[in-house]
Amino acid sequence: MDSIINKNNFSRFIWIGIAILASKAYLLFFPYFFNGVLYNQFNKIYFTASLIILFSSFGFNISTALFKFNKITVLTGVLSNSIITLIILSLISINDMTFGFIFTVIIYSVINSFIGIYSFKILFDGNYKQSTIITFLVSISNILIIPLVLLAHTSIEISLLTASLVSFVITYKIIFRQELTSKRKGGFKELYTVGISAFIINNIVPFALIADKYFANHYFEIPVANAYTFAWSLTAPIFYIGNVIEKMIFSGKGNNAVKIFWNSFSLLFLLILLYNTVLIIGLNYLTFLFPKTIDIKLLRSIVYFMSSGYSFYVLFHFPVNGILFKYTKILTQEKIAAAYVILAAVCVVVMISLKEFLMIRQYKQLLFVVWIFIFSLLGIKILLMLYKQNELGKNT
Repeated sequence: MDSIINKNNFSRFIWIGIAILASKAYLLFFPYFFNGVLYNQFNKIYFTASLIILFSSFGFNISTALFKFNKITVLTGVLSNSIITLIILSLISINDMTFGFIFTVIIYSVINSFIGIYSFKILFDGNYKQSTIITFLVSISNILIIPLVLLAHTSIEISLLTASLVSFVITYKIIFRQELTSKRKGGFKELYTVGISAFIINNIVPFALIADKYFANHYFEIPVANAYTFAWSLTAPIFYIGNVIEKMIFSGKGNNAVKIFWNSFSLLFLLILLYNTVLIIGLNYLTFLFPKTIDIKLLRSIVYFMSSGYSFYVLFHFPVNGILFKYTKILTQEKIAAAYVILAAVCVVVMISLKEFLMIRQYKQLLFVVWIFIFSLLGIKILLMLYKQNELGKNT
């Protein structure tokens, strides 16, 4: 693995790995402190906001890394995207769309999108330690939701609003004291056009991975919804491991893309196997560690099923994605993005046409729908890359 891991970048990947883990690890705390109803209320708002964040950012992290933008321009773009996305969501699911719900989701989404965009900008400029610090500060701010609800007796909405405002205040100086390294100035046109391909390729799959939690928490019975959401919290580290491997590929200096792919694949296989082994031991012999608000038998069943499919997906997705953005031409990426849009549009039409989709009430059915979608995207990506395999090994 000398083409991926060396002494010069080991520290950087430790910091990046910690940041990736910290970005979502705080979600594990909530079911230990909230009862089933509160946990479900939190998840409804959080995963609605997470869906909006995907679209409100709209690849702006790539745009801001390459162009110099007025922060008001970026903030306006984020706010506009958030409102449009929420309007579309409200047409699909009108449940729980109270004024408090809408206001909370918009503010939480805008603030976290804005922080995320400039955190990536800081990372892109090589300040990975500061980027990690921002991630930690945001995570700590979100943990404040627990004492606000339980000790101050504030609502979930007010607690989320408070947490988002605190995260903005404590990260403000880090974000705004950064010098804009890009010399090219950009406006709204550059903001939306520069990162569109990366946005499509990198966000369609996360959309599916968030949409199923949104669906589960709005349509499943509360015990199933809570177990499903917590099962994802236990399965998600597989994706974090894959994300670290992907970033290791990005930083590699070798030109043999095929060798780097198989080296990455082998390391990822061992890490996933190790994590799943620990997870199985915990679910069977350390059940006292899990929150009492979650049905352990149901949790165990969901985790086993969920982890099996996602482990196989992660094993291929992250090495392939690393090779795609490191060793293929922009034109190939644009073709893949176009194919993704076509497939996503077809899936949306099919789901709208089939009313049975909204009648899904079993977690296995929901996971099968997600897997069909994401594995189709992965297959398209691999086929188009193989078609252009003569590009591999060329840094472009």
